[in-house]
Amino acid sequence: RRLRAARAHAQAGRLDEALAEARGAVEADPDNLDALSIWGVAAAELGRFAEAVQPLTRAADNVPAGTVGWANLNSQLARALSNVGCWAEAARRAEAVERLDPPEPPVRQRIGAALARVGLIERGLPHLEWAARALPDWAEAQLELGVAYLSLGRLPEAETALERAIALAPAWVQPHLSLAAMRRWTPQTAHIDRLK
Repeated sequence: RRLRAARAHAQAGRLDEALAEARGAVEADPDNLDALSIWGVAAAELGRFAEAVQPLTRAADNVPAGTVGWANLNSQLARALSNVGCWAEAARRAEAVERLDPPEPPVRQRIGAALARVGLIERGLPHLEWAARALPDWAEAQLELGVAYLSLGRLPEAETALERAIALAPAWVQPHLSLAAMRRWTPQTAHIDRLK
Protein backbone atom coordinates (compact mmCIF):
# COMPACT_ATOMS: atom_id res chain seq x y z
CA ARG A 1 0.00 0.00 0.00
CA ARG A 2 2.74 2.50 0.93
CA LEU A 3 4.75 1.71 -2.20
CA ARG A 4 1.66 2.25 -4.36
CA ALA A 5 1.05 5.59 -2.61
CA ALA A 6 4.73 6.55 -3.04
CA ARG A 7 4.54 5.85 -6.77
CA ALA A 8 1.33 7.86 -7.15
CA HIS A 9 2.78 10.82 -5.26
CA ALA A 10 6.03 10.69 -7.27
CA GLN A 11 4.17 10.58 -10.59
CA ALA A 12 2.04 13.55 -9.50
CA GLY A 13 5.14 15.53 -8.51
CA ARG A 14 4.31 15.48 -4.78
CA LEU A 15 7.86 14.68 -3.76
CA ASP A 16 7.57 15.27 -0.01
CA GLU A 17 4.66 12.82 0.17
CA ALA A 18 6.44 10.34 -2.13
CA LEU A 19 9.51 10.47 0.07
CA ALA A 20 7.52 9.85 3.27
CA GLU A 21 5.57 6.93 1.80
CA ALA A 22 8.68 5.37 0.23
CA ARG A 23 10.57 5.69 3.53
CA GLY A 24 7.65 3.93 5.24
CA ALA A 25 7.68 1.18 2.61
CA VAL A 26 11.42 0.65 3.23
CA GLU A 27 10.80 0.41 6.97
CA ALA A 28 8.32 -2.40 6.25
CA ASP A 29 10.60 -4.07 3.67
CA PRO A 30 14.24 -2.89 3.83
CA ASP A 31 15.14 -4.64 0.55
CA ASN A 32 12.37 -3.12 -1.58
CA LEU A 33 14.31 -1.63 -4.49
CA ASP A 34 11.35 0.31 -5.85
CA ALA A 35 10.78 2.00 -2.48
CA LEU A 36 14.51 2.71 -2.07
CA SER A 37 14.60 4.21 -5.56
CA ILE A 38 11.60 6.45 -5.00
CA TRP A 39 12.93 7.58 -1.62
CA GLY A 40 16.38 8.39 -3.00
CA VAL A 41 15.17 10.11 -6.17
CA ALA A 42 12.57 12.16 -4.29
CA ALA A 43 15.16 13.25 -1.72
CA ALA A 44 17.63 14.19 -4.48
CA GLU A 45 15.01 16.14 -6.44
CA LEU A 46 14.11 18.00 -3.24
CA GLY A 47 17.79 18.93 -2.77
CA ARG A 48 18.15 16.67 0.29
CA PHE A 49 21.31 15.14 -1.07
CA ALA A 50 22.67 13.76 2.21
CA GLU A 51 19.43 11.85 2.75
CA ALA A 52 19.38 10.63 -0.86
CA VAL A 53 22.80 8.94 -0.77
CA GLN A 54 21.96 5.88 1.33
CA PRO A 55 18.76 4.75 -0.42
CA LEU A 56 20.19 5.54 -3.86
CA THR A 57 23.35 3.57 -3.10
CA ARG A 58 21.38 0.55 -1.92
CA ALA A 59 19.11 0.68 -4.96
CA ALA A 60 21.85 1.38 -7.53
CA ASP A 61 24.04 -1.42 -6.23
CA ASN A 62 21.22 -3.94 -6.62
CA VAL A 63 19.89 -3.06 -10.08
CA PRO A 64 21.42 -4.81 -13.11
CA ALA A 65 24.32 -2.71 -14.43
CA GLY A 66 23.87 -1.11 -17.82
CA THR A 67 20.07 -0.90 -17.66
CA VAL A 68 18.10 2.32 -18.00
CA GLY A 69 17.13 2.08 -14.32
CA TRP A 70 20.76 1.60 -13.32
CA ALA A 71 21.81 4.65 -15.35
CA ASN A 72 19.06 6.79 -13.83
CA LEU A 73 19.86 5.72 -10.25
CA ASN A 74 23.61 6.13 -10.66
CA SER A 75 23.24 9.56 -12.27
CA GLN A 76 21.04 10.66 -9.35
CA LEU A 77 23.55 9.15 -6.93
CA ALA A 78 26.51 10.86 -8.65
CA ARG A 79 24.71 14.20 -8.37
CA ALA A 80 23.88 13.61 -4.69
CA LEU A 81 27.42 12.49 -3.87
CA SER A 82 28.92 15.52 -5.63
CA ASN A 83 26.69 17.81 -3.57
CA VAL A 84 27.78 16.28 -0.25
CA GLY A 85 31.50 16.35 -1.03
CA CYS A 86 32.06 12.66 -1.88
CA TRP A 87 33.81 13.64 -5.06
CA ALA A 88 35.77 10.49 -5.88
CA GLU A 89 32.70 8.27 -5.59
CA ALA A 90 30.60 10.83 -7.48
CA ALA A 91 33.12 10.84 -10.33
CA ARG A 92 33.27 7.03 -10.35
CA ARG A 93 29.48 6.74 -10.60
CA ALA A 94 29.19 9.47 -13.25
CA GLU A 95 31.97 7.91 -15.33
CA ALA A 96 30.27 4.51 -15.22
CA VAL A 97 27.04 6.04 -16.57
CA GLU A 98 28.97 8.16 -19.05
CA ARG A 99 30.39 5.00 -20.67
CA LEU A 100 26.84 4.02 -21.67
CA ASP A 101 26.35 7.28 -23.61
CA PRO A 102 22.81 7.54 -22.23
CA PRO A 103 20.26 9.23 -24.51
CA GLU A 104 18.01 10.62 -21.76
CA PRO A 105 18.56 14.37 -21.19
CA PRO A 106 18.03 14.22 -17.39
CA VAL A 107 20.64 11.47 -17.05
CA ARG A 108 23.12 13.40 -19.20
CA GLN A 109 22.43 16.59 -17.25
CA ARG A 110 22.99 14.87 -13.90
CA ILE A 111 26.27 13.23 -14.90
CA GLY A 112 27.46 16.48 -16.49
CA ALA A 113 26.61 18.41 -13.33
CA ALA A 114 28.27 15.81 -11.11
CA LEU A 115 31.45 15.83 -13.20
CA ALA A 116 31.49 19.64 -13.19
CA ARG A 117 31.03 19.77 -9.41
CA VAL A 118 33.98 17.47 -8.82
CA GLY A 119 36.24 19.68 -10.93
CA LEU A 120 35.93 17.81 -14.24
CA ILE A 121 34.10 20.73 -15.83
CA GLU A 122 35.39 20.26 -19.38
CA ARG A 123 34.41 16.61 -19.25
CA GLY A 124 30.94 17.38 -17.92
CA LEU A 125 30.29 20.30 -20.26
CA PRO A 126 29.37 18.26 -23.38
CA HIS A 127 26.74 16.40 -21.35
CA LEU A 128 25.30 19.66 -20.03
CA GLU A 129 25.27 21.21 -23.52
CA TRP A 130 23.60 18.11 -24.97
CA ALA A 131 20.90 18.08 -22.27
CA ALA A 132 20.23 21.82 -22.68
CA ARG A 133 19.87 21.39 -26.45
CA ALA A 134 17.63 18.34 -26.07
CA LEU A 135 15.35 20.07 -23.53
CA PRO A 136 15.77 23.82 -24.09
CA ASP A 137 12.85 24.65 -21.79
CA TRP A 138 14.29 22.85 -18.76
CA ALA A 139 15.49 25.50 -16.31
CA GLU A 140 17.75 23.16 -14.31
CA ALA A 141 19.70 22.20 -17.42
CA GLN A 142 20.17 25.88 -18.29
CA LEU A 143 21.34 26.68 -14.74
CA GLU A 144 23.89 23.85 -14.61
CA LEU A 145 25.15 24.81 -18.07
CA GLY A 146 25.47 28.46 -17.02
CA VAL A 147 27.38 27.55 -13.87
CA ALA A 148 29.74 25.33 -15.86
CA TYR A 149 30.39 28.09 -18.39
CA LEU A 150 30.94 30.51 -15.52
CA SER A 151 33.50 28.16 -13.96
CA LEU A 152 35.36 28.06 -17.26
CA GLY A 153 35.33 31.86 -17.58
CA ARG A 154 33.02 31.76 -20.60
CA LEU A 155 30.99 34.71 -19.31
CA PRO A 156 28.83 35.56 -22.36
CA GLU A 157 27.68 31.94 -22.64
CA ALA A 158 27.15 31.73 -18.88
CA GLU A 159 25.03 34.87 -18.95
CA THR A 160 22.90 33.54 -21.80
CA ALA A 161 22.24 30.22 -20.06
CA LEU A 162 21.52 31.86 -16.69
CA GLU A 163 19.18 34.40 -18.28
CA ARG A 164 17.36 31.53 -19.98
CA ALA A 165 17.03 29.68 -16.67
CA ILE A 166 15.55 32.81 -15.11
CA ALA A 167 13.12 33.27 -17.98
CA LEU A 168 11.99 29.65 -17.62
CA ALA A 169 11.68 29.70 -13.82
CA PRO A 170 11.51 33.31 -12.62
CA ALA A 171 10.71 32.37 -9.00
CA TRP A 172 13.72 30.04 -8.69
CA VAL A 173 16.36 31.85 -6.65
CA GLN A 174 19.51 29.94 -7.68
CA PRO A 175 19.78 31.26 -11.27
CA HIS A 176 19.29 34.82 -9.97
CA LEU A 177 22.06 34.33 -7.40
CA SER A 178 24.43 32.84 -9.96
CA LEU A 179 23.81 35.63 -12.45
CA ALA A 180 24.17 38.31 -9.77
CA ALA A 181 27.46 36.80 -8.60
CA MET A 182 28.74 36.65 -12.16
CA ARG A 183 27.87 40.27 -12.82
CA ARG A 184 29.26 41.45 -9.50
CA TRP A 185 32.64 39.75 -9.70
CA THR A 186 33.98 40.82 -13.04
CA PRO A 187 37.73 41.23 -13.55
CA GLN A 188 37.25 44.93 -12.79
CA THR A 189 35.40 44.40 -9.49
CA ALA A 190 36.88 41.18 -8.08
CA HIS A 191 38.26 41.71 -4.60
CA ILE A 192 41.57 39.99 -5.47
CA ASP A 193 42.47 42.75 -7.93
CA ARG A 194 41.65 45.40 -5.35
CA LEU A 195 44.20 43.88 -2.96
CA LYS A 196 47.09 44.30 -5.42
